[in-house]
Amino acid sequence: MIRRLFAIGAFMLVSVSAWSSDDVDKFGLPVKVLPTLSNSTYQMPHVGLRLESDCVPIPMASSSHDGTETELVSVDLGPKCALLALDGGGIRGYIEALILNSMELKFKQILAQRGLGDAKLIEAFDLVVGTSAGAIAAGCLTVPSTDNPKKPRHDVAALLAFFEGSERDAGGEPTFEGSKASSMFTRTWTQCFFSLFGLLDEKYSTQPLSKALKSYGLKDAFLTQACVPTAMVTSEITDTEPGCQPVYLRSYDKDGPLSNMSMRAATLCSGAAPTYFERVCVLDANDEPRYFVDGGLTGANNPGPVAEAEAIKVLPHLLDGDKSNMFLVSVGTGVAKVMLDGERAANWGLAAWVRPVIDLSLALPTLTNDMNLRARFGDYTPGQSKGYIRLTPPLAHESPLDDARPAAMQMLRRTALQYIADNQDTIHATAEQLVLRYIAKQAADAPGKKEVRRAFRAEREQGHQSQLFAG
Repeated sequence: MIRRLFAIGAFMLVSVSAWSSDDVDKFGLPVKVLPTLSNSTYQMPHVGLRLESDCVPIPMASSSHDGTETELVSVDLGPKCALLALDGGGIRGYIEALILNSMELKFKQILAQRGLGDAKLIEAFDLVVGTSAGAIAAGCLTVPSTDNPKKPRHDVAALLAFFEGSERDAGGEPTFEGSKASSMFTRTWTQCFFSLFGLLDEKYSTQPLSKALKSYGLKDAFLTQACVPTAMVTSEITDTEPGCQPVYLRSYDKDGPLSNMSMRAATLCSGAAPTYFERVCVLDANDEPRYFVDGGLTGANNPGPVAEAEAIKVLPHLLDGDKSNMFLVSVGTGVAKVMLDGERAANWGLAAWVRPVIDLSLALPTLTNDMNLRARFGDYTPGQSKGYIRLTPPLAHESPLDDARPAAMQMLRRTALQYIADNQDTIHATAEQLVLRYIAKQAADAPGKKEVRRAFRAEREQGHQSQLFAG
């Protein structure tokens, strides 16, 4: 142990001597050592990974910068377990895509500035959980590449194109012409007539969404082939009480009765909102028909608690026996504006309550899940390597789940972009932590490099920042 501590101290002394006392990176972060490292954030050279003062203290030899002795170096190796939870919300999934795109741009920027190559944001996560529109996002981002099944086929920009289409106006703004997401919520006069505008049958056909998912490669991949462990929340219709039960369609359930399900089928199951779309029927591995509707009915429209529970169940090796060792990023589709008059509600009957109940049945469980997660994890401070981050804007206007008109989409876009501008620090800090997690995963997954994995594990145990990817 003494020999190891001496070696680490000597290594860090050499590293310290190479630092310039007045170097500053693009984000204004100092690249230097002060006499005592406490209550501040610093950087290691080469990889530029941030050091946090509230982590494991390491004894270190004295620094010659000003002749005083440096007593402790506290190092943050980044999240041990990074989770992504994606809300449902119909066409408001566009907000989710914009937030994720902003985060991925920051993620790629940090990788490039540190000379760490290129990667997609989804590669930094250990588990992805989505409900309804969130399942669409999860499926598009985790479908495997045709060249390398361990890599994702699409980045977040491709998901953004799902909502925006490819057409732009003279100012570079999306026109939403040809938007695959908008096509989900279009119907012919024949459909309107025979369904009596949704009273006798579902309002929309699932065919446009099914075709869109096929174009993203979800038809040709099994859910078990997802390049990142993925779960999609759905509700199964049963002939026993209460008539419906929550089901998590898991990519890591390799031998279950639904392991034969394609990514497209799983996504459709999670997003089959009653009255909007037809329930989905699939044959399980035993050729038995199973019937599914929207996962939002389970109360997990915000699937953050599902992600937490699944991580405890399937990723205990990453949590190191501490359930709080999670970095849970929860991205929402906006907090819906539901205005009710308490005085008038005293005399409401079925006709008056039916619309508010539908809206509240999605909004209230989402808020409840958020409140419970905040209570368990506490308030998140940017720079921490574990905790709960909730990213979703308040909506200043009513936004129906199926309002895909260009004017409505532009309003969603303005709302999301303003929220992103107001929360740049949180989004950037989140991207930084995900870069750390991505590097750790690359070290752990490096094929044929057992000595690298052993070295990284040993350095983690000592609380020392890995230099495996330096230079």
